[in-house]
Amino acid sequence: MATEIQIEQGSEEAFYTVRSLAEKLSVSLGTAKSMVKEGEIPSYKFRGIRRIDPADVASYLAEHREEAA
Repeated sequence: MATEIQIEQGSEEAFYTVRSLAEKLSVSLGTAKSMVKEGEIPSYKFRGIRRIDPADVASYLAEHREEAA
């Protein structure tokens, strides 16, 4: 039995590419590639193409947020 996957429609992309992740985080493409390669931000690989779930990016940002002292 196949598992049904639902993607919410919204203003954000269904998935980020590594390039669009770099733009979203305002970091270099190399930095974004390293973050994904090292597993800091989880990703999926479909037929050799890497994709990042926006929910994983949101979780990463929430975990790394620093509040003013």
